[in-house]
Amino acid sequence: MGRSKTPVDVKKILELRLNGWSYRQIAKELKISPTTVARVLSDDCESCRIDGGESKIKCNKRKDLR
Repeated sequence: MGRSKTPVDVKKILELRLNGWSYRQIAKELKISPTTVARVLSDDCESCRIDGGESKIKCNKRKDLR
């Protein structure tokens, strides 16, 4: 049981992060907590596959993708 997770737009979070937004800026824009943003961005990097995989190269989540 427990508390349900906050529904989030993962693609939007990734898009904003790849555009240089901070966790706090993303959180404020999407009306979620910075902790939620951090949780989403720390999840499996498989979620970076937006824009047909092109953005995966620019992903800041994992050093091996830089």
